[in-house]
Amino acid sequence: MYSIGDKIAYLRKKIGLKQEELAEELEISRQSLLNYETEKRQIPIDILSKIAVFFKIPIEAFFLDDYDEFKEVKTNNSTIKIPIISRASAGLGVYGRDEILDWLEISKSIAKNATFATFIDGDSMEPNIHDDDLVLVQEVSMLDSGEIGIFFLNDDVYCKKFQYNEFTKEIILKSINPKYKPKEITSEDDFRIIGRVVAVFDYTI
Repeated sequence: MYSIGDKIAYLRKKIGLKQEELAEELEISRQSLLNYETEKRQIPIDILSKIAVFFKIPIEAFFLDDYDEFKEVKTNNSTIKIPIISRASAGLGVYGRDEILDWLEISKSIAKNATFATFIDGDSMEPNIHDDDLVLVQEVSMLDSGEIGIFFLNDDVYCKKFQYNEFTKEIILKSINPKYKPKEITSEDDFRIIGRVVAVFDYTI
């Protein structure tokens, strides 16, 4: 499986574009493009769509190994299998079941230390994460404020943005979609952090 970042860099270099030049065409910073090419940051689907339009290729090509445009791309073929478990909630909450639904074979460079994958149900994290997107999750017990994670809360599992106030010790789970209210965690709640979202995929592609 080829790295999406490697493919972007390959297309850019093939026509002699510098990172600054492509970044300007995409209306993003050079640092953002560098992060996407090196896979230090996940690339938003709207930016990937702009790149596909710019290079006149279908966006699906970035997720395929046999597309002619990328046969010269050199990559590390080392892969890992990650379990796909039942859906996490990005909306009103779905009961968290731990059974394995399938296995996802993915390159280690894309996996980014993920330990499992799960589908998103709901639109509360749009436009960053959509209904039916597959998220890769790294199991951790603590997050930095502002990170997106998967959380267990009172028998439900949620995908939200984590906010922690060091002074008041208050924890709030926030949606990106403004039509959803934040969830304030109290001492009466059964709450724990399941993991950090490290990548997002449209699994239907």
